[in-house]
Amino acid sequence: MSFYAIVWSIWLHGNEVVFHSKRVNPSQVIELIKLRIAMWVKANWPDIGMCHMDIARCLKNVSPPVKPVKVRHLLNWCNSPQRVLKFNVDGSSRGKPGPTGIGGVMRDHSGCVKIRFSKSIGVVDSNLAELLAIR
Repeated sequence: MSFYAIVWSIWLHGNEVVFHSKRVNPSQVIELIKLRIAMWVKANWPDIGMCHMDIARCLKNVSPPVKPVKVRHLLNWCNSPQRVLKFNVDGSSRGKPGPTGIGGVMRDHSGCVKIRFSKSIGVVDSNLAELLAIR
């Protein structure tokens, strides 16, 4: 985003020089760039704990808040008891409503796949897709 603040500030100052006969003032352009970057930082991270003027004065010391790392939990399939079949189904929709598909797999106690299916069911919402997968 800094790139756009720099280009925009130079372009605006150039227009002032060309169309309003103002003198070129590089230090003013630099201060405007710092201020625009500071306002952008404050708009994106309002809880940063500094006002935009403080951010403009101390740009080197400002860093965006650290996003918490998303932890992915892997799910493992658990074996069913002896002589029991386990049937897992799912339905999904791209949009609400949107193109929808359902699928499932049946496994025995050792995890061996006995039956599997997948099917496109047209345009419905995801809630109906989940229900139709069970059916």
